[in-house]
Amino acid sequence: MLQPFLAGLPRYLVELMEREYEYKCSRLANWRESSRSNRLRPYLQRADVIHQVFALGIYYRHVIAPLTSAGNFVSRLHREDLSLRVAGKPVSIELHYALESARIKFHRLSNAFGLDETFFALSDLRQIVMTLVRIDEQRADGNN
Repeated sequence: MLQPFLAGLPRYLVELMEREYEYKCSRLANWRESSRSNRLRPYLQRADVIHQVFALGIYYRHVIAPLTSAGNFVSRLHREDLSLRVAGKPVSIELHYALESARIKFHRLSNAFGLDETFFALSDLRQIVMTLVRIDEQRADGNN
């Protein structure tokens, strides 16, 4: 599930993201097997959905959030009419537009799941699953 998000990223970042993803998937499998909660069991059985959410969250925390901060920084530089050079090349407003485009695309993707970007900042497995359960229960109650 994580592989589509790794294309073009530096190796150290890919390895970090893969380790985090594998760790979360392993913990989810352990939790699913040991859970006695009737409320959680149906959700824990939908591991493919939770794995997708893990992948999106990892991508958000390691790629989108830093790019958003970088985009804000570049924008501030241009508002103040300051110039910055990285590796001998000027940082342009086009970089800001590219970074903002990546953030907007992720925002659209997260909205397709019905989740906002702050949800993807969560890193704790139990918090992620419990939030998904609450959201699903709220949707079910709203449809009744």
